[in-house]
Amino acid sequence: MPQSKTPAPAAEPVAIIGAALRFPGADDLAEYWRLLSGGTVAITEPPPGRFDAMPSKAPHLLAGYLGDVARFDNRFFGIPTDEARHMDPQQRLLLEVAFDAMLNAGLDVAGLAGRRVGVYLGLAKNAYGEHPGNPSPFSATGGQVSCAAGRLAYHFGFRGPVLTVDTACSSALVAAHLAIRALRAGECELALIGGCNLILSPDGHAVFAELGLLAPDGRSRPFDDAAAGFGRGEGCAVAVLRRADLAAADRVLALIEGSAVNHDGFSAGLTAPNQTAQCEVLRAALADAGVGPDSVAMVETHGTGTLLGDAVEARALNDVFAPKRTGARLVMGSAKAVVGHLEHAAGMAGLLKAVLCLAHGHIPGQPDFSTPTRQLPWDRMAVQPAAQGSDWPAAGIRRAGVSAFGISGTNAHLVLRAADPMPEIDAPADGTPRLLP
Repeated sequence: MPQSKTPAPAAEPVAIIGAALRFPGADDLAEYWRLLSGGTVAITEPPPGRFDAMPSKAPHLLAGYLGDVARFDNRFFGIPTDEARHMDPQQRLLLEVAFDAMLNAGLDVAGLAGRRVGVYLGLAKNAYGEHPGNPSPFSATGGQVSCAAGRLAYHFGFRGPVLTVDTACSSALVAAHLAIRALRAGECELALIGGCNLILSPDGHAVFAELGLLAPDGRSRPFDDAAAGFGRGEGCAVAVLRRADLAAADRVLALIEGSAVNHDGFSAGLTAPNQTAQCEVLRAALADAGVGPDSVAMVETHGTGTLLGDAVEARALNDVFAPKRTGARLVMGSAKAVVGHLEHAAGMAGLLKAVLCLAHGHIPGQPDFSTPTRQLPWDRMAVQPAAQGSDWPAAGIRRAGVSAFGISGTNAHLVLRAADPMPEIDAPADGTPRLLP
């Protein structure tokens, strides 16, 4: 059938119509919500056999790990065994999770071949395949970050815009922002957004520990006076997006009303956060959504548990959300307290947590929270950490923000609102898989 290229109004919301994930301690949305709402911390020792060699100054390697990342049914995806062996496990995970996300959306995956479906991924190169010996013609494509999004499009037959984004820890949300713009412009009729991060070498731990950024116990404690650095984590997540005006037949998990991306510009250093820039990206996303700051009840923050980063982020949120706020304080949460910092996939962990909070009408508390950091005058601020769980305010539309800031200096923020009617979010769409009209 003909594929409409009619652009949407600039502020047209974008619907999240399906999602799937593999996070530490959770293999689907229902398990992720049980993890978040139950206050379980999914930080463990590395799986047996994960690392072949250890650096001479190896720190403790506690982090949020996935299980058997080497397991992959290449025959299901029609990939020869030798090619699959030379594929970065991140590409394998993305294939599996993307397929599950489309099933969760109730789509006929085979029927999407030849359609203008976009793929926007946050991803970084890791250590897989860098060891000498046993070269293969498949090594180049199997290890190239640029080929990850292309592999999804190739396998499923998509014809829309396809790209992989690397802005460090903001990558997944930057990818989401680009997908939203493409959907509104009519460049694609459906988009997959996602991110993936695997820890396949202990070298990153050694570097972060040497810089004094890594929490000794592997725990991120955002906005907590007990914070001692961030803890790392692995994960993969993909969501399916469609323009809200075209999603009448879809089960909508949540709506993305607005998004924005910017850069810190000059700051105390390339990797240092910039409060002014963070305020600007927050205001730009709210303006894109056409809503005021007083309508947002929670922000799923970047919140890593580093003293400098958390303080700058809390001040920026206060600067933007305090002036016109008449009701309850803005609640600041961070999934990193539960699954660790998923780095290039961190934005997806935050985005899907916000989706679940909106659907369930509850904001989970941060596990083992002690005392809000003494760096900030909380009694004079309109924001507060999610020290304890709380139900969503009863009045008004449920609305949340999601932030991600990259060590590259690139910042991203999304504004979400709850779907109406509320979806049964933990179950896939019912009925026979649907073809797009």
